[in-house]
Amino acid sequence: MQNALRKRLAKFGLKLEPNKTKLVEFGRFADRHASKRGRKRPETLYFLGFTIYCTRNRKGNYQVGFRALQRIHRNVERYWRKMLNSRNREGRVTWEVFHKIKTHYPLQRPKLALPYPKLQAIAVL
Repeated sequence: MQNALRKRLAKFGLKLEPNKTKLVEFGRFADRHASKRGRKRPETLYFLGFTIYCTRNRKGNYQVGFRALQRIHRNVERYWRKMLNSRNREGRVTWEVFHKIKTHYPLQRPKLALPYPKLQAIAVL
C-alpha cells in the first residue's frame, strides 16, 4: 500500500514525508503487540483532524474508534441553530423549537463508511 501511495503521489509531483510516515497496527493482535512493546494500548493515528484508534465494542470485537465524527455532528447542529437565530431580529430559536425543527428536517448522523478490513488495509501512513 505504501509503495502504491508513493507512485500515486509521484504522478502529481508530491512525495511522502519519511519522518511523518509510519505503519500503525489495528486489530485483535494490536493489544498483544502493544503490551510487548511496553505500551498500555495500541497506537493512535491523527489524520486530517480525525483521531483514529483501535477499541472494542460491547460484544468484545475490535472496532475503529471515531469520536471525531460525533463532535462534527454536534458542532454542525450548534452552527445550524446559530444561523437560525441570526435570521430573526426580535426572537431567538430556543432548543425546544430547534428540536421540533430537527424532527421535520433531520440531520443524518455521520458514520464510518469503510468496513474495518478495508480501513486496516489503508492504515499505512
